[in-house]
Amino acid sequence: MTQHIDRLGVSFVGYALFTFVICALCAVFIAVLPAIDPEAPAALMMGIAAFTMGLGVVLAVPYTAVGIGLGRRVWWARGAALALGVLSMSSAPFGTALGMYSFVTLLDADVAAEFTG
Repeated sequence: MTQHIDRLGVSFVGYALFTFVICALCAVFIAVLPAIDPEAPAALMMGIAAFTMGLGVVLAVPYTAVGIGLGRRVWWARGAALALGVLSMSSAPFGTALGMYSFVTLLDADVAAEFTG
């Protein structure tokens, strides 16, 4: 079961990249909206686009950090991965799969022994 730790770390980094790309695409669409619809307020749309990009970064950074931490087997990564797994469960289908894979992998006794320092 311990070989799944590295796969889970890669999955967390992949989920972070996926989340960031989705937020970036939404931000680009929102920023371009005033060019498509002249009645859309440009300043408001740019503010919403900036917020969306910031949200993408805020969501991607913890998943990336936990993914790298799982690969290095640092002590805090297991608990943080379980917490992020719980939070990602509401984001179907990829977040749900990531959360379930986190639980199945990280709640195993052999895996827990990997993270005790």
